[in-house]
Amino acid sequence: MTQSTSDFTVQVEGQPIHVHKAILKNRCQYFKNKFEHDWTDNDQNVPYTVPDKFSYIVYKAFLKYLYTGTVDLPSEKVLELMKLADEYCETNLKRECGRIIKQAITVSNVAFFYNKAIECNAKEIEEFCFHFTLCHMTEVVQLDEFNNLDKSIMIEFIQRAAKENAFRT
Repeated sequence: MTQSTSDFTVQVEGQPIHVHKAILKNRCQYFKNKFEHDWTDNDQNVPYTVPDKFSYIVYKAFLKYLYTGTVDLPSEKVLELMKLADEYCETNLKRECGRIIKQAITVSNVAFFYNKAIECNAKEIEEFCFHFTLCHMTEVVQLDEFNNLDKSIMIEFIQRAAKENAFRT
């Protein structure tokens, strides 16, 4: 997508992303509503500035998904994309993000994803991480990533794990 062929610009973190209105309208109900109801012709000629909720790399990956149907993003950024998908009511993208995250979870990164899932209010991923950790409790709790969790999150996790009989004697 180049400036010369696009007919709309999205501005994220001060950086332009050149896109086509027709693609956005056809692939995303949010943009369809904006172009057909919320934005005047004058609004459509000015770059759409995205609020600072999402990073440039994630928003660009979102737009690329609308064009290609594929997610092209490092797994540690996919939860942010999932949050964006939720905000824009893109259920297929949200489902794909969940699949990608679940496949990426390992003993060494489960605490990171657990913490991020809590931050993003991604309950399904939080639950997946919790149960994954229960199956690998000994290894996970010995890692710095687990020990660096916010103390309230760690305490809540340990109490919940105890209710699941993770600490059998």
